[in-house]
Amino acid sequence: MRKPNKYCTVGLRHAQVLKLNSSEVEPVSKLVGGEAVVTTGQFSADLFAKYPQLNTILVTLGEDGVEAFSSAGEYLTVVQTEVASVVDTIGAGNAFTAGFITGLVAGSKSLEACCRAGNV
Repeated sequence: MRKPNKYCTVGLRHAQVLKLNSSEVEPVSKLVGGEAVVTTGQFSADLFAKYPQLNTILVTLGEDGVEAFSSAGEYLTVVQTEVASVVDTIGAGNAFTAGFITGLVAGSKSLEACCRAGNV
């Protein structure tokens, strides 16, 4: 097990929502002192145990949508809406995050509804 990176652990101690893409899960796990990631579910469970104020973890999967985990045990995969054609993927994760946060700010209590707002 690696020594945790203090900047990651300080940030996570203050986070309520963590959004990563699938290629970031393994490096972040190592940065917070975890072992090699077997599944995103185990990664999420480990982080929820270490950071009790963290309540949502989102792992974007490119064209396969997003995996969403809540500290209450909710898990879902939301597949993105159908896209006519992809011009450029730069900023796709930022656009997802903006839609998800818009759902939260609008008062949605549903993890799925917020994920769908991010996938529009």
